[in-house]
Amino acid sequence: MDTTQSTTTSFESTEEVSAISAILHFNEEEMEFNRYGIMSVGILLIGTVGGLTVGLSAFHHLWQIAVIAVTTMIPFSLMLAVAPMKWIMRTLMACIALDLAFVILNLIA
Repeated sequence: MDTTQSTTTSFESTEEVSAISAILHFNEEEMEFNRYGIMSVGILLIGTVGGLTVGLSAFHHLWQIAVIAVTTMIPFSLMLAVAPMKWIMRTLMACIALDLAFVILNLIA
């Protein structure tokens, strides 16, 4: 009877760990299982980081606003198209990296 309880507790902890490891290690099966959670966090991150980038640093240059808007729309379009999670995660990371690069570029210049 004690082994059943310990097995149940270890199963719950592996579920929590698997969601985090799916994002960090790009495990495709676990990313597909956690699709809607990853997509909701991605929408929140992309919208926030893109808005902050345009609002704080890129409002002086129209071409920067256009690049940020296009790269922000790519992950959103992939999410709506129900593309593979590997594509969505790669575009999310590229978009956030590009937004942060624009923030750094505009802080330096």
